[in-house]
Amino acid sequence: MKTGIKGPRGIRGRSQKEKSRQEVMASNPKCSFCHVHARDNVVRWLISGPETIRPRAYICNRCVAYCVREILQQDSRKIEATVKKIDGGRA
Repeated sequence: MKTGIKGPRGIRGRSQKEKSRQEVMASNPKCSFCHVHARDNVVRWLISGPETIRPRAYICNRCVAYCVREILQQDSRKIEATVKKIDGGRA
């Protein structure tokens, strides 16, 4: 059985500096897209990505709303184009 060997980069290849940075990020997360911190009163909530993925990704309610609007706009354009094709361009 191998034991962790502590070298200049710490156990498992991460330095102490990197570990402390990750701890700070975990205690004060921010949106990975707009970079607004959870402590700010601008966002109502953050959704966290899976714990197994590092660095941890977060998305705020404002960015989720933006993404939903973009997806719906894309879908409405596709629907509109399909209707025009079906209707012979008269829509």
